[in-house]
Amino acid sequence: VGPTLLANKLVAFTTTALLLLATLRTARAHFGDRAAWCFGLAFVFAPEAFLRFSMLSLGTHFEACLFFVLVAHFTLRIAASPAPTTRDFLGLGFTAGFGLYFSLLTLASIVWSTLALLVFARHELSPRRIAVALSGAVLGLLPLFWMMSHVGLDALFVRAKEGGASAKIPRWAALQDVFGALERGDPGAW
Repeated sequence: VGPTLLANKLVAFTTTALLLLATLRTARAHFGDRAAWCFGLAFVFAPEAFLRFSMLSLGTHFEACLFFVLVAHFTLRIAASPAPTTRDFLGLGFTAGFGLYFSLLTLASIVWSTLALLVFARHELSPRRIAVALSGAVLGLLPLFWMMSHVGLDALFVRAKEGGASAKIPRWAALQDVFGALERGDPGAW
């Protein structure tokens, strides 16, 4: 449909639908039908913040949840399976790498995954499987590497530009935003 508002909305709708389907499947596979139903209802009757921000054109912070779910899925599959496959490790690596390209927030799920695998699946972490996961991560990161080769660190950080200079936000202002949300007592803001 070209570079139109419809194209942007279709992309946002598609990523949100993928998030719903991936999470329903993950919840059913690892936690059962009841968990999948509970998630589906919570997703459809979502908090106001999710509804507001997911309507943005490509609101990547919420759509990045797709990669959180996929990282969790592969991690749970590796930890729960008596014999995880090389494809599981490749999938985990690729999802982590491409997720980082999509949103740096994916780093939190990668840290969780690493800790979970070290605690619950240490016996499955052979040098070969770690190499496969790292290869998948590098493959997933290729778009980010390509972007960084053209624009440097601006591929990672969104910065307001005024007169060609990067705007800097004081650290105390960022902390005020975080603590202000906690003070309001709104679980959606948390």
